[in-house]
Amino acid sequence: MTASGRDRETLIAQRRASRRGRPRGSTVPLLQHPRRFETAAWTMATLGLGLGPANAAAAVAGVFSTRPIRAEAVGELLIRLSTGIDHATLKGRADSIRRRAEAAVWARTDAEEAWLVGSCGALLNLVTSEGDAGRMAVPLMELRELGWGPTLLRIAARINAAARSSNLPPADGPIPRQALRLAEALTRKAKTMQ
Repeated sequence: MTASGRDRETLIAQRRASRRGRPRGSTVPLLQHPRRFETAAWTMATLGLGLGPANAAAAVAGVFSTRPIRAEAVGELLIRLSTGIDHATLKGRADSIRRRAEAAVWARTDAEEAWLVGSCGALLNLVTSEGDAGRMAVPLMELRELGWGPTLLRIAARINAAARSSNLPPADGPIPRQALRLAEALTRKAKTMQ
């Protein structure tokens, strides 16, 4: 090999060694990953609530978005909550969440499994508490101990900002037929109870 060939190989080796970031093929451990809360929420939605992987990922993308939540009136008694996502498409964002969560669930350590099981159990208890403050206290405390404090505060702030409006604008855009039927049924029921 000539001197120029060795110099070229040395230069290539130096460039490879100086690359930023993780080496190709490596992964960030779940407990160090900034999106670990999305992984726990996806796992809870699929295993605890029985949602399909794609639907669970789409719901998680909406909940963990940083965009504001919009509240709109559908009929007299039904409210539609919606938000934007932080990426180009919901489908792409949801697929990213699903793939990362599935990989993390299969390649977990004992400590990661303990955190994931604790988070999923507390999230499921919180979601199924039906707004009862007494039933919400314990899961919220457990989630706080598992490191969810700042994440839950951010989500709560988005929900509170949407709920502050007492005059909700009417929903614009298409409304699914099931939602319209539900709004009509709720309105009829409310009028018969008066």
